[in-house]
Amino acid sequence: MNTSLTVIGSVRPSPRGFELSIGEPYCTGLLGLCGFSHAIVLWLADRLDQNGPDISMILPAPYSASDQDTGVFATRSPARPNPIGVSIVEIIELNEAAGTLVVPFIDALPGTPLLDIKPYFPASDRVKNAKTPDHFHHWPQWYEDAGAFNWTAEFR
Repeated sequence: MNTSLTVIGSVRPSPRGFELSIGEPYCTGLLGLCGFSHAIVLWLADRLDQNGPDISMILPAPYSASDQDTGVFATRSPARPNPIGVSIVEIIELNEAAGTLVVPFIDALPGTPLLDIKPYFPASDRVKNAKTPDHFHHWPQWYEDAGAFNWTAEFR
């Protein structure tokens, strides 16, 4: 099955973090997003040559706290059959007319193509009793605490 995706914008650096710049035909889709504090952003990890059906499904241990190899679906690695990234972002400024959202951080590179933006709904996007493997227990439990965490030390 072949499917096509539409790029709706891109990521740009901003003095306040990052700017998600939405293409003109899609700006009206931002209507009503101003009432949300956070959004879910889907983006394309377009700078890898190692995607598609021939990619390895097992990755060398990516996390410094674990020495076990990991299946690609148990990681957030961009090297996967469909190189789609997902990020939760805090919306610190939204300009519907200009088609821009300013966010303090997104784990995507400048120029990364944006595929979709969805509002963050605590009732469906937050899990009360989420479980992770033991080697993640020292990671922050909340988005707001992640900025001060030493993420560089977590990955090989």
